[in-house]
Amino acid sequence: MPELPLSHEEDKEEEDLEDNPLEPEDVLRFVQSAGHVEPAKRARLMRDALGVPPKPRDWPSSCLLPESSRDCRHAGGLQWHHTYQMDKLSETCLPPMRYTECCGEASVRQERCFHKPGPMLQIFSARVQTFLLADNSIPIEVYGYIAVRDSEDYRRNYLFNRSRHNPLTINSASDYLRLLSPKRGLSMQFDCVVEVDIRTKALLGETNDKTLVDGCFDLIEGRATFDVLSRIPVEGEHGALVFNLILFRRSVEATICMDFLEVPGDGFDIKMCGFTAIWKNLPS
Repeated sequence: MPELPLSHEEDKEEEDLEDNPLEPEDVLRFVQSAGHVEPAKRARLMRDALGVPPKPRDWPSSCLLPESSRDCRHAGGLQWHHTYQMDKLSETCLPPMRYTECCGEASVRQERCFHKPGPMLQIFSARVQTFLLADNSIPIEVYGYIAVRDSEDYRRNYLFNRSRHNPLTINSASDYLRLLSPKRGLSMQFDCVVEVDIRTKALLGETNDKTLVDGCFDLIEGRATFDVLSRIPVEGEHGALVFNLILFRRSVEATICMDFLEVPGDGFDIKMCGFTAIWKNLPS
C-alpha cells in the first residue's frame, strides 16, 4: 500500500501544537470539561499531561488482509477467517471492568488486588481522506462501521457504527469520524483485527453509493511496537482512513459511573473525556 503523506491540515495542526502549548490550568480545565474534543486539543493534552509526542510515528507495515472485503471475510475459508471467527456478526456481550474489579471480602480487597495490567489497544482517532472529489471542501455523507475483534471473544466491539439513514457529514474542515466509546476495553493480550466498512452516500448527479475503505487489518502482540503513538493509513478504492493509536504494554481498563439526581423527561445526551497517568499513583 502506498504511503499517504500528511495533509496540509495535519501539517498545520502540528505547527499549532508547537506554537500553542497547554498551560497546567488548561489541562486541568480540559480534563474536567465535557463535550466533543477537537483533535488538535486532544493531541496537546496527550503531549503536555501524559508526555505522549503529538506527532505519530508511521506504522512499519500495514496492509489489508487477503480476502478481507465484505463479500469475502464473513464467508471465506482462510485461516484468519476462522481464527477471528469472522462468520460471527454479533456485537461483543462481555461487560467492561472484568479484570479490574476485585472479588471477595471487603477487607481482602482493600489490602490486596491480584489483577495485573496487560497489553491493550487505544484508538484515538480515524481521519477520512477521499479520492472522489477534486474540491475537498464539498461535504460528503459517510456511513458504515469500524469494529475491533480481540481474543476475549472475537466479536465486534464497535468504534463507529452508522446506518445509511444516519450518516456523518464530513469535509476538509471536519474530516474525523466521530468515534464511539467501545463497549469494553480492547485487549492486545494476543492479537486483534480491525474490521472496516466505510461508504459515502451517492454524490450529486450520481445514483450509486461509493466504498471508501472496505477491509481488515490485524495487530499481533508479538510484532507490535508498544507505548508509541502510531499512525496507520488504510487505503481503499475511493479513499483512505488514517488511524492514530497506541498499544499500551501495561494498561488497565477504567470506567466512570455517574449518578444523576434529576433526569429530564425527554432525555439528554452527555459526552465526557478524561485521562489519567499511572505513575502519579504508584508508591515510592
